[in-house]
Amino acid sequence: MDTSLSGLRVLVVEDEYFIATDVARAITDAGADVVGPVPQLDQGLALADCEQLDAAVLDVHLEGGFSYAIAESLTRRGVPYLLLTGYDSWALPEALQDAPRLTKPIQLRTLTAHLRALLGDAPCP
Repeated sequence: MDTSLSGLRVLVVEDEYFIATDVARAITDAGADVVGPVPQLDQGLALADCEQLDAAVLDVHLEGGFSYAIAESLTRRGVPYLLLTGYDSWALPEALQDAPRLTKPIQLRTLTAHLRALLGDAPCP
């Protein structure tokens, strides 16, 4: 059993139910506590602003908007995040073009490996 994220709190913002469920399960299976998952920008922003977080996984395109404000909030708080998107980096705002990201569809093992790397616990695959 992978417990490489044990004791951490990871925010998940994803509006596609099955992806959100799979991502949350993978993070939980790696030992972390999932905050969320939430599907909407306002819910994600409220959690990003108020919750104690170690990391976050953000779907870039949410129903009705983009998660850019959530990423900005997390950056201000010093919380690392990983973007999930179908967009190429050039399609993202300049401030997010170098942000760690996984292209959908994602492999769940890759997701947890990238989270570990994001937190400095392992090299990025």
